[in-house]
Amino acid sequence: MNLENLSFIDDGINYFTNISWFFQYSRIYALIGDTTVNVFLRTLCRLLPVTGGVINNAHNEKIAFFLNDMKFLDDLNIYEILEIVSNNNFAKEKIDNWLSQLDLLEDSKTKIKKCLPCQLKKLGILCTLVENSKIIIIEDVFKDLLASDIDKVKEIFMDLRNTGYLIILSGRVKDDFLYFADNILELEKGSLNEIL
Repeated sequence: MNLENLSFIDDGINYFTNISWFFQYSRIYALIGDTTVNVFLRTLCRLLPVTGGVINNAHNEKIAFFLNDMKFLDDLNIYEILEIVSNNNFAKEKIDNWLSQLDLLEDSKTKIKKCLPCQLKKLGILCTLVENSKIIIIEDVFKDLLASDIDKVKEIFMDLRNTGYLIILSGRVKDDFLYFADNILELEKGSLNEIL
């Protein structure tokens, strides 16, 4: 995914200007910075139209994403959500394996309205996996997760990276991504820079 001179201005606010970057497959990118990061991710997901520049996706690959303001239908359970999102892309055994990795298998029949924030975050992460896309974007990836969940999530994403996925994750501080992300980028004051 190649960004060429990407800019976004809304209501007189210049969120970012002339950002150019090439996101490669088989890599994990961590994105930290100010509130501009949230806007930037939404332009990558095509939820907000850029006001300048282009986003080139050579293979027109769809993007699987989970953002902070996304919600699930309260009356469905965890497994029903994954079945709907998966659209039969994966066998039940594969979905069960991912549920097991994130300690959700026993809770898979729990209604969304009864789920804890950590369960909802793990479900959001799983939804990006079952969409069968090679590009994954997750906002505040570790937010609401328990400490015991973080290494499991990292392991899943490292496995996906090793099979050719492009993964873009945002977070609060760079230390969360040390020894895990291939590139750590900072978006501050409208400028994107590699810091590690």
